[in-house]
Amino acid sequence: MILPRESRKCAPHDSFLCHAQSPDTCIAVETFMSENRLIVWLPGFMGNHIMIATRKNHTLHVVADSWEPQGGKLSAL
Repeated sequence: MILPRESRKCAPHDSFLCHAQSPDTCIAVETFMSENRLIVWLPGFMGNHIMIATRKNHTLHVVADSWEPQGGKLSAL
């Protein structure tokens, strides 16, 4: 949700995206001796609409975006 600039109470460099998780999404991690599996359910997104990235502090980012009709909305987990 993007608010008009005058009603936002944040610095210009702050994120304007909603960080609340959509109720129909989920994320799970399965840990095994030989591997870790990340399971992400993002309805409305195809695999090529999802990006996974890591940062220096071992944070994993999952970002999805779709411009397709009936596609999902921008989400970050």
